[in-house]
Amino acid sequence: PMLAVLSGSGLGDCTVVVTRYFGGTKLGTGGLVKAYTEATQAALLEASVVEKVEKVLIRVDGLDYQFYSKIKGPIEAMTATIEEEQFTDDISLVISVEESMAE
Repeated sequence: PMLAVLSGSGLGDCTVVVTRYFGGTKLGTGGLVKAYTEATQAALLEASVVEKVEKVLIRVDGLDYQFYSKIKGPIEAMTATIEEEQFTDDISLVISVEESMAE
């Protein structure tokens, strides 16, 4: 019954765990199905949904210091993330960007 609720929810990459503390048979088969179904539905109502987005890493080497402040804003504006920065004679960056934006 739990898998049926998850399958019908339209969500992917999720798991629901229900723990029974009482191992008796008082609920019966129908009662157990109802209990597991309702527990799964309640968990899904409380869950926060996060969209999974494929990202790629892009490495930029040899960036002059004068350009760093000019490109940092646009990088962040396109919802990319600077994962790594190395400051030596010049600047090296590793940028995480949505796969669709990398083309």
